[in-house]
Amino acid sequence: QLNSKYEIMYNVTATSEFQRADAHELFLTPHCTAIFTAYRESPYDLTTYNVTNGLLWDSYFEEVDLATQELRFSWQASKHINPLDTFWSPEYSPSFSNATGFDWFHINSIEKDRNGNYLVSSRHMHAIYYIAGTTGEVIWTLGGKQNNFTDMSDGRATDFAWQHHVRWVDDDLTMISLFDNRNTAHHTSERPVSRGVILRLDYAKGQVWLEHEYIGQQLKSLREGSMQVLRDSPNTESVLVAYGAQPAWTEFDKNGTILWDVAFGPFHLDRESADSYRGLKFNWTGSPSWKPRIAPGPRPDYTFRTNDSTFHVQVEDPSGSKLANNTAYFSWNGATEIDQWLVLASNSTPNLTTDNLWAQIPKTGFEDSSYVGESTKFVKALAIDKNNRVLGQTDYPHHGRHSYIRATFTQRKHWRYKSAEQNVASLISLWAERGCVLPIVQKPVHARCGSIHHSRGCDKHIHDRFCDNILQEAYYNKGWIGTSLCSRICTSRG
Repeated sequence: QLNSKYEIMYNVTATSEFQRADAHELFLTPHCTAIFTAYRESPYDLTTYNVTNGLLWDSYFEEVDLATQELRFSWQASKHINPLDTFWSPEYSPSFSNATGFDWFHINSIEKDRNGNYLVSSRHMHAIYYIAGTTGEVIWTLGGKQNNFTDMSDGRATDFAWQHHVRWVDDDLTMISLFDNRNTAHHTSERPVSRGVILRLDYAKGQVWLEHEYIGQQLKSLREGSMQVLRDSPNTESVLVAYGAQPAWTEFDKNGTILWDVAFGPFHLDRESADSYRGLKFNWTGSPSWKPRIAPGPRPDYTFRTNDSTFHVQVEDPSGSKLANNTAYFSWNGATEIDQWLVLASNSTPNLTTDNLWAQIPKTGFEDSSYVGESTKFVKALAIDKNNRVLGQTDYPHHGRHSYIRATFTQRKHWRYKSAEQNVASLISLWAERGCVLPIVQKPVHARCGSIHHSRGCDKHIHDRFCDNILQEAYYNKGWIGTSLCSRICTSRG
């Protein structure tokens, strides 16, 4: 468990009887315990599969006290469930041998409820098990070969297969959500599109209904995935479906209308593409203990590389010559409160202050950048929140001629600073060390680029030359929109 600074608060370890803890589940309870999955090899008769001296790669879970590491509960799948009810086979695992064990159950989610019982998902059994928290016995089974419920939705409530992320939805424990993969690399369903599902149970009648079904991008996810009911969402009970091996997620309202549809990589590449085991949406404030990072590079001219399906900044021109490192790139992994970046730059001193303000860059993504010039020697970026407070700053790298750009802004010495603005600058010169609020003095909008000038006076003649001669020459010919970049840099330079 990590705190908001990403420092380890608790570390839990499987007991010595297990060979390894497993990454599929880590569920924290209100009672300061952690439930996690684990595996151990166990001898088993696998002659049904023409395997002698068989071993099961058996699924377990443990509940451990976070403070004392005391074991509260342990459960072993093969002690309570028949491995021969599996839909998996040793032949589907290329690495399977008598020495490694047969992954017949494949536990992938656990939730402990207010009754002290456990809701357990088995991918390879196509089943959900409700486990007694005292004895470990199976109270009921939903789905799979030993299903205890009558499907009241023409088979659509119990035909889930290879599922993930099973969770209770309501306090009465009558509604269940899950991500229904429906496929593996060895199996394709008659209805292969993966879906998010909410099921409704009637224990007295032993019946189950398909309450809601969420299908967005018509994707077939072979592994991983999640389904989350967003109770604190602005849209009450909207849901988030993440597609695991397919790098995408979709947010729906309760009735299935798509609110948000996101892809973060190419589809259908399986393990050659980005994926996410679960995609979850929640409030989080991250304040990393490490500093933001800064690095030089060519201008952000991105190209798509077909050989590995990734985007890259071009570092060479068509002739193979290295492009000038004329741009500063900065990011702060894990920081959630950044609203903008202030870039400081100098050719003469590494002791950068507000007098060296070069750019004011809105945060647009994980990494942002600023054109600074190849001959600029010293560059630093400050992360600023929405209240204009300094959250952190990069180190003072010496960039020099061989790291940044060759073109020099000869106009820099002509920029004019009004005395009032110099006074403002002096008042806030200690912002970086003290985290003080940074006052922004707004100036009139520049007629050519439409930008609002901040902090420093803008000489119209020099501004025009800067916009026309530098930006258009450096960017516009490469397909960038000159006016918008003019606005961005003029705003930054003032």
